[in-house]
Amino acid sequence: MQLPETTKENKQGQVRSLNMFCSSCHALLGFFNFRTVAATLLKWQLTCNSESGGSPSISECLAATLTSTIARSGSSKSLIIPITETVLQKEPSQEGVDNTNEEGTVIHIWVLNSSIVYSSSSSSGGSIPAMKLLYRLLPHSEAEHMLEEVTCEAQEVNLPAEAIGEVIKCLDKSTTLLPKAERVFKEWQVGLLTR
Repeated sequence: MQLPETTKENKQGQVRSLNMFCSSCHALLGFFNFRTVAATLLKWQLTCNSESGGSPSISECLAATLTSTIARSGSSKSLIIPITETVLQKEPSQEGVDNTNEEGTVIHIWVLNSSIVYSSSSSSGGSIPAMKLLYRLLPHSEAEHMLEEVTCEAQEVNLPAEAIGEVIKCLDKSTTLLPKAERVFKEWQVGLLTR
């Protein structure tokens, strides 16, 4: 793992965070936050040898985070907001990095059932554990306004912008597994997150 010179500065010119990349493949592995003096690793970006298989997917990591958030706060609504303190623009050495969601799209999620099992002909894995949820995309400004309200029920969950782009793709793909009549509820789309 290498720590490059790439940093993000705040308005006072102070460095807030430092991205961490793999020294071999140059994939973004996480970031070091100088304010909290802590490193955050993006588990879905890591590969490790284990008896249970490979690394968890972004869907599995987000499902675990949402389950933990529900247990801690009792709220089944979350706002998945892009992390703004890291440098997420494509570096010359990071060919093939998907910079989806550079505009700062937020996913508003409402978990309906955190523990279901489904099977699909498009998957060879048999029974798949998942959570069923409603989701909709919001502009960052609307999400910030929601979080400032005293009556806000949603919990804030932060992910890198490109990870949010991947989550959107996963949710949109999962929506196609549902019967057409059950894919939309008012302004929300219905989706599944693999656990």
